[in-house]
Amino acid sequence: MHRVIATVALIAALAGPAFAAELPWRDSVDAALAASTESGRPVLVALFIPYAERDVERQDPALLAEDLRPRLGDFELARANLFAHPEWRRGNIWKMPRYVFLRADGVVVHDHRKAISGDALDAFADSRDELTKLEERVAHGDPFNAQRALARWHSEHLNGQLAATGFRAALAATESTERSLPLLMELSKVCVRRGSPWQDEETARWALARIAELDPDDAVGYESQAALRGIEVTVEVGRLGEAVEQAAAFLAARPKHALAGDVLTRQIYALTRQGDYAAAYAVLAKRSAYRLDAPTEKRLLKTTQAVFRQAMLRRQADAEPPSMDACIALLQSVHDNPPIGFMERYLRRALLDESAEGVKLRGARFELANQLSSGDAAARAEAAALLDLVVAEGDELPEREQREVARLRKRLGVGGDE
Repeated sequence: MHRVIATVALIAALAGPAFAAELPWRDSVDAALAASTESGRPVLVALFIPYAERDVERQDPALLAEDLRPRLGDFELARANLFAHPEWRRGNIWKMPRYVFLRADGVVVHDHRKAISGDALDAFADSRDELTKLEERVAHGDPFNAQRALARWHSEHLNGQLAATGFRAALAATESTERSLPLLMELSKVCVRRGSPWQDEETARWALARIAELDPDDAVGYESQAALRGIEVTVEVGRLGEAVEQAAAFLAARPKHALAGDVLTRQIYALTRQGDYAAAYAVLAKRSAYRLDAPTEKRLLKTTQAVFRQAMLRRQADAEPPSMDACIALLQSVHDNPPIGFMERYLRRALLDESAEGVKLRGARFELANQLSSGDAAARAEAAALLDLVVAEGDELPEREQREVARLRKRLGVGGDE
């Protein structure tokens, strides 16, 4: 009797993975969309990221729920690496599970960032109905209001290009300055949005120039907002030095403007993203020359302290001979948002410290290999060589580090098990 119970328990334990394996996942979103065109079923994409579970059922056990099984049959299912679909990034990309619901034409209908559930499927259905009604309004209703509503819907649902098209259509349907100004600002934001891979800088600049034409004397405050937004656009497209100059020009001309604090904040951000802490500190030291409200003043005081510390850490990291401890201290201080190129530069300097050894040396080699792993063939070859040095330490590697090294080696195509 005990043996029968044990056998039944074993079968039950194995049923979960077997059940999960029957879900008809496609490994290509394009293939799922093609199938959707044939079947009429919408697409549910389960996203994963490197170092997370590719087996999405293990990433989200809620997919195994018996009550969801029939409802999942109403979708074409695909799993995809989020890094290969940057257009769907939003918020904390490391927070999983994550799902995107699509129509057959590829339009994002719903973005779900929790475990899958019946409520999520209901939310998708509601969102699809809302989109259908908005599209019907565009076809049969007031062109301005309908296009504006549809554009805003797309802006909230990761459909940047469709949102931009909608905003331009709404603008073409009105001659009102009062209506146009906020839409032009929204258009500039959807065309160049932080973290979005799709950018239309030309349209964003056109929208900002049009704002300046409609409000040349800043009578309703949009011309100055457009100037601020212009600095943000320059930052987002990666021209940090130009953004610093734009901000400096604004502050020189309008030091007591209500937006001076916001402009100064963007200038400091651009300087720190360049890693120019000395210049950032010099600008912050003169902040009393500008009009700042109390919250901005308080925030900039904290920023001044952080920038001063980072300036000192960078001076130490740049000193000769190279010190691994100094380089790692600098990188730890900017870990959440390192300046462009800092990680590779100072990891390389850290490895020049001839006295470095043990865990620190191993960690710096691994992290540099990780940074190089997404580069060109030469960078990936260097990453593999660095991992060879890490692996050479053999049994000294803790089990967790062995797993991380194995995963990275597999990504580089040099062996190792997941």
